Amino acid sequence: MKRTLKSIGAIIIMGIMLTCAYLVGTAHTGDTMAEKWKDNYVDMRTVTEFTAVGDGLYLYCNDGSGYYWEL
Repeated sequence: MKRTLKSIGAIIIMGIMLTCAYLVGTAHTGDTMAEKWKDNYVDMRTVTEFTAVGDGLYLYCNDGSGYYWEL
C-alpha cells in the first residue's frame, strides 16, 4: 500500500514538473522597444555581418540595410 501511494505521488509530481516546464518553454515576451529607440538606434539582433576597417565598422542587417560606425 505504501509503495502504491509513493508511486502515485511520484507520478503526480512528475506531471506537475512537466506542466511547469511546458508553460515556461512556451512563454514569450513581446518586443518592448519604444518607437523613439527604433528611430535612433540599430537593433543589434538584426545584424548579420560586420566588416572592421581602419577607423570604423560596417554593420550589415538582415533587411539589406547597412550602417557605418566611426570610432
